[in-house]
Amino acid sequence: MTSAQTDSAMTDTLAVAAIVHEERGQADPVIAGMVAHLRAAGHRVLGIMQEPVTVDPGMCNPDMILIDLDSGERYNITQNLGKCSVGCSLDASVVAEASVVLRRALAAKPDLIVVNRFGKLEMMGSGFYAEMIAIIEAGIPVITAVSVDHYAAWEEFTGGAAVKLVPEQAAVNAWCHQYLPVKQVRT
Repeated sequence: MTSAQTDSAMTDTLAVAAIVHEERGQADPVIAGMVAHLRAAGHRVLGIMQEPVTVDPGMCNPDMILIDLDSGERYNITQNLGKCSVGCSLDASVVAEASVVLRRALAAKPDLIVVNRFGKLEMMGSGFYAEMIAIIEAGIPVITAVSVDHYAAWEEFTGGAAVKLVPEQAAVNAWCHQYLPVKQVRT
């Protein structure tokens, strides 16, 4: 997004947040907990999240699995590059395939859309970049995870209009309750 687009498309009142994390996978269980919490409160939450994984010390690159929050469909976005390879194992073609999940979520206009992360692909203008712009422009609250290594690019992407959250359940849930409508619970 150019700064001119950012200025016109985003304001300080945007419901856009990033869980900024230092360790790989640190935000994933927080996002899963948030989704469960919001759904239990009656909110419609759609999008795609990364399956939380426990990193086995003997496993160099665990599979990265994205989950469609609506259908439960799983997308393995990891390429098998061999045991303990040092190259990027992200499979951009599967990420492109999974982008349909975000387009369907946008069309459904839920209370909140989850985008698993803003990472290397989005920094280059691919991955879920276009879908994130469309969600933000539609005014639907959106939350994602961003590594501290990619935070400067995220700030540029959002024009500094997004809320920065720590990877703690209470902080994330508090942000959600600030931006999502109060649901009436039927008894």
